[in-house]
Amino acid sequence: MKRLSQLLLATLGSFLLFSCSTDSDKLPDKDKETAGRVFVLNEGKFGQEVGRLDVITGDGQYLTGVDKGTLGGSAQDLAFFNDRTYVISQDARNSMWGRLVAFDTKDYMRIDDYSERIANLSKPSHIAILDLNNIFVRHSDGITRISLNKEAQQLIAGTEGADKKTILAVNNKVVASAGKKLLTINKNEDKIAQELELNGNISGIAVAGRDEVYAAAAGNPATIYKIKVSDLTIIGQHEVADEAGATLSGGYWGSASIITAKGDMVYFVGGRETIYSHNFATNQTQVVVDTKSEGFYPEGKVTYNGVKVDPRTGYLYIHCLTDWATFDKNATLVIDPTGATPRLVAKHNDKGRFVANFYFPGR
Repeated sequence: MKRLSQLLLATLGSFLLFSCSTDSDKLPDKDKETAGRVFVLNEGKFGQEVGRLDVITGDGQYLTGVDKGTLGGSAQDLAFFNDRTYVISQDARNSMWGRLVAFDTKDYMRIDDYSERIANLSKPSHIAILDLNNIFVRHSDGITRISLNKEAQQLIAGTEGADKKTILAVNNKVVASAGKKLLTINKNEDKIAQELELNGNISGIAVAGRDEVYAAAAGNPATIYKIKVSDLTIIGQHEVADEAGATLSGGYWGSASIITAKGDMVYFVGGRETIYSHNFATNQTQVVVDTKSEGFYPEGKVTYNGVKVDPRTGYLYIHCLTDWATFDKNATLVIDPTGATPRLVAKHNDKGRFVANFYFPGR
């Protein structure tokens, strides 16, 4: 009897231990929402609407307008720094407000509006942050470094031709493009540190590693470069031919980078409907998916801006419109490109308003 009691107690203990372990692995609902979130920045209809920040939560909910109407018109870009999210909009709302707004990244509460710090900048479009004394804003006249601590501002000499495209903070430097030139700017400096001329106008840049970026040049032939940021040396360059090359060199109009990358994989769509991948390790380019194909979004005739890869999951995010005239009929697609065939993970219908780009907090 004593042996039977010991056996029963041991079995019950094991059950309780297993149950506790299982329960502890389950995230509370709020943590499910914040883990793995995707921020969706909407420009809004030009001249008629302000920008808007949406969020796709970790458990798949689509939250619309978490900024509560505080952005300016044509929101273009955002950057994460510490526990805050900084959003840049081209146009002011209510005089100068809404052009540079800071939110708490976790709960989306607005912390401050710094629009007066950039009141003299024309059409600010992109932002990269090294620290609060080194916030770099690309605008119509170049790239300006501002400080939130010292209320200082300085136009970076030589950046007057900076493209209206994504700029990056990589290895304590800012990386930007101006025509055929790739530029770097050092922290606490108000001049170009280095520049490198590529074989065509640069249509986009993407982070490749701790001290590396990819750059797409719309030359003849179209070329994807891998470049070391610290000294702007070319690590490798691959020509891209046929329809994929035409996409890279096809006069891409978007303000988001034409390329996005995770590890060796570079993806691009160029405002068209076919998403391509280029494996930089094997120098192979292939079609991922036509967004108009059955099972994705057959009614979509336009992809707005570029495609963006989630560096955490490898999923692709893209915004499709049925037509320019019927932009309110649209879909945000989430695609898994990693299997033998692409898989539609999620489709959020009629949510976006001219999506500027997708962002992934925590990376």
